[in-house]
Amino acid sequence: MDWVINATICSLCNAYKKKGLIPSPHRIIMAEPATKNSSWVEVDTWESLQKWCIETVKTP
Repeated sequence: MDWVINATICSLCNAYKKKGLIPSPHRIIMAEPATKNSSWVEVDTWESLQKWCIETVKTP
């Protein structure tokens, strides 16, 4: 049997220029209260604090 022991919400950095994407500090502010009562879901800010990002592979 498989068990989920942890889930992490990672906000993209601001260098990811997706139309309609709000700034990462605002996304973190929204995610933190949503996870504060969870013992297994956490918010990780590392990626959102980077000045660069690796784009998702674009498919046709």
